[in-house]
Amino acid sequence: MTAETTDPRHPDAARQARIAAVAARARARLRVPAQPEPAHDAAAAPSRPLRGRLTVDGLDGPVEIVTDGAGVPRVFAGSRADAYRAQGFLHYSERCWQMEALARTCTGRLAEIVGPAGVPSDILVHRLGFPRAVEECAAKADRDAMEIFRHYADGLRAAATLTTPTTHEHTALGVRPDVPDATAALRTAVAIMLLNGFALQNDWLLGLLRRAVTDRDCGAPDEPTSADVLSAMTTVFGRGRPAQHGGGSNAWAVVDREAGTVVLAGDPHLAATAPPAWMAMSLAWPGGEITGATIPGVPDVVLGTNRRIAWATTFAPVTTTVLTVERLLDDGRRVSRPGGARAEVVREARTVQVRGGTRVHFEVARTDRGHLLGTGSAGGTGGWDVAWHTILTAEPYHAGALAGLATAGTVGDAAEALARHRGVPQTVVVADVSGSLTRVDVGRQLDGVHAGDLHYGWRDRSRHAPVVDRHAACPAGGLVVSANDRSATGSDPAAHWDMPWRAERIEELLRVPGDPRAASVRAQLDTRSALAVTLLPVLLGAVTDDVRPTLDPAARRLLGALEAWDGHAYRDDPAPLVLAAWLRQLTGAAVGSAGPAVAPVFFDAKAWVTRWGFALVQQWVWKQSRTETGRRVLVDTFTRAVAELTESMSGAWHEWTWGDRHGVAVDGALPVGLLPAGAQWFPRRMRLPGLDDTVCRGDTGSPARGGPSFRLVVDLTRPERSVWAFPIGNSGVPSSPHATDQVDSWQAGRYHNMIADRSALQRADAQVLVLAPAGTDA
Repeated sequence: MTAETTDPRHPDAARQARIAAVAARARARLRVPAQPEPAHDAAAAPSRPLRGRLTVDGLDGPVEIVTDGAGVPRVFAGSRADAYRAQGFLHYSERCWQMEALARTCTGRLAEIVGPAGVPSDILVHRLGFPRAVEECAAKADRDAMEIFRHYADGLRAAATLTTPTTHEHTALGVRPDVPDATAALRTAVAIMLLNGFALQNDWLLGLLRRAVTDRDCGAPDEPTSADVLSAMTTVFGRGRPAQHGGGSNAWAVVDREAGTVVLAGDPHLAATAPPAWMAMSLAWPGGEITGATIPGVPDVVLGTNRRIAWATTFAPVTTTVLTVERLLDDGRRVSRPGGARAEVVREARTVQVRGGTRVHFEVARTDRGHLLGTGSAGGTGGWDVAWHTILTAEPYHAGALAGLATAGTVGDAAEALARHRGVPQTVVVADVSGSLTRVDVGRQLDGVHAGDLHYGWRDRSRHAPVVDRHAACPAGGLVVSANDRSATGSDPAAHWDMPWRAERIEELLRVPGDPRAASVRAQLDTRSALAVTLLPVLLGAVTDDVRPTLDPAARRLLGALEAWDGHAYRDDPAPLVLAAWLRQLTGAAVGSAGPAVAPVFFDAKAWVTRWGFALVQQWVWKQSRTETGRRVLVDTFTRAVAELTESMSGAWHEWTWGDRHGVAVDGALPVGLLPAGAQWFPRRMRLPGLDDTVCRGDTGSPARGGPSFRLVVDLTRPERSVWAFPIGNSGVPSSPHATDQVDSWQAGRYHNMIADRSALQRADAQVLVLAPAGTDA
């Protein structure tokens, strides 16, 4: 590629100053302390040109990339193949580090670039079997998928030939980025989708919690209990693991027959990262156009619209994982089976290459029940280990499903395309321009086992559950809503579906007469907490008039804030802060009999938002409220919550706000500690509203990690009215003007136009970059 632009973006002192100024403005907006500037030269990682002309090898014809004021690239290509090439060019230019970091994480190659700090992660993913799963899934790709990735990889390679093919993070590490060919690009996509599925699917964790807190263990005295296994698993994965998931998502479609309006809305919930998990993009070619949220490293659009249909997805918490406790015999070479039989432990040598030239050698092991995770109890003869079996690794990504959505014209076409999906279980809401709506269950699940059933390898009990398709399209009337609240097919009733609060609130807001597009925007930003409305009257009733004088002044004032609260979790309100602190104490007391190690995980994993978890907490609260002694227990949980807040918060109580305490902490593509100081370029906290049960979902974790990660509202009948919003910025390059330009808009709940044609972009003075095929005139 040769640059033919008046803005080559070479590193210089002025650029370094601009980078520092952007970072300083972002820190000021987010009210976080200033952080040390990187010790390396971040300006050595320029952003791509936004205007001008570049000559690119591999194109069939010229491609225009029009970048609007929100930093969204709009691709106008002469063919679908060139649209894929442009998407690869943009993903690599803007999110090269993110793609590589996630792929390396999933395939056990982090230590190659980050050094010894990456070794534990590399060993763990090998024990989970992820690297082999990526290779096996990629090897099964059909001819159509490989064709897509050949075009996509053409764009990756074209972007890699820019003057300075590196990123801020690569510069900090002193390494060069990978430049994948088609096969490597496919492996990267598979790895990213597998890692995303693993981050979402916590059925094993919630299942262990359910067993532990409901005392369903009835084995022999020398057998590990669910609490023992839970403790071992959290040691293997790290205590941070339960709090990392985003929690859930919302998707709905609504038809106003009288007005002839068809609207679809979606807002997936994920952990907050900089750059974000999604990249907004529009791809157009003769006869086709698709706009929406893309995953860097993965071709096509994951949720969005092609003007004929629109779709959005929510996670389905069905059973995909089975845990088996294995008793190790013969110095760990075999495990016990029913009737005194023994089964072999297959052990294989693995090596992790560590930066600097050293290597770490270790073994991975598996039985016929799954991969052994190497728990702290796996100490040879007499020890025990946990065998992990998950169906997520069988086929985590199918390129054809997304490609089929891009060209679908009806909800029937979409359902047929989604039938190819065999990855992480999802519920997909689809609408078409004619007003047809549907809800499609996709992915696979284990049948005949309940989420959290803990198996013991030496017991005479079958655990070989068949894998079944979840694919089922359920036609809808004028409104369909999915919010992790129930299964459309009624399958897996023991799964960890959320309470229906969000779904019920969405339906309530959308059934009010009026414009469904405006109602959808209001719904996505709604912060009313049904949990607060349900629990607070009982909790406040426990604080009787004779108890109030015994509370200290701060507790009485905060109690007054709760009494005056309308239930909306605004970021500048102290009441949600107090409720969250009280809820942590309540859940701890409600599950306290399961042991001190269980309660923190129960709260951090959001088990209390699930149907079974909230029923447990609610029943405990109501039971306490019926006796004087129990009411005293509830008051004690409140005073402990106030004491915790008093100790952890700064300033006077009337200055405390929900947004300040539970602002969302933003990580990079890799957790803090794996990169050199200063490589995390984004200020690490955003002040956002919402609780875990609100449509605009917050995060009661401390620090908060997740929440909405993208918002779109598609008006299929009047596409120009479609809007979207996304956090941080659309670029992952800190020197780009679009790296952090969305912080204020996201925190304020502002949206941008989603659908735009060339003439509208020209009127808005958008920036145009032309990719010209090699050999054409300049």
